[in-house]
Amino acid sequence: LTDAGLSLLPRARACLAEAAACARVVRGEDDPPPVELTLGTRFELGMSWIVPNLPRLAAALPRATIHLYFGSGHEIVDRLRAGLVDCVVTSARLDDRRIVGERLHDERYAFVGAPALLADNPLARPEDAARHVLLYIDARTPLFSYFVGAPTAPALARFGGHRWLGLGAAVKERVLAGAGVAVLPLYMIEAELKAG
Repeated sequence: LTDAGLSLLPRARACLAEAAACARVVRGEDDPPPVELTLGTRFELGMSWIVPNLPRLAAALPRATIHLYFGSGHEIVDRLRAGLVDCVVTSARLDDRRIVGERLHDERYAFVGAPALLADNPLARPEDAARHVLLYIDARTPLFSYFVGAPTAPALARFGGHRWLGLGAAVKERVLAGAGVAVLPLYMIEAELKAG
């Protein structure tokens, strides 16, 4: 071998050994190598659905280490595009053909307000919205954009005001305090709805 060939030899041997290891895994002769994945998700979705299922996921995929990244729906999709997370669980619209998506489950929502607030200021007709503040995470949150983009747009203009609170849990707390009305996922408010 030339000097260049001799310097390449250790790398070539390492490549061939790795290819042989891959072939053994494919044939089922070796255990698959450990895998690390970073999963991006929204805070509420992650805390209500992903985190409680981490033990089941670990049992189903014992060689996988799952790292979590929490962010807004739009932010985690941007991180996916940039390769900063491996996959995401979100309710954001995915209109990027480079991203493959699967529906995991339907998410149901309710338009809610505190009973005392709605007793003082009923919200039975569209024109009643002017007496209410709409609470939401931010203007880029998917559900809000669906609401504003509805055929009745500009729906936001019908409300007496709006407040971005950055987090669904914060929106829920402010709704319970009577500070406004909001659209929230049912899983987050089922207990409160049952209690009235």
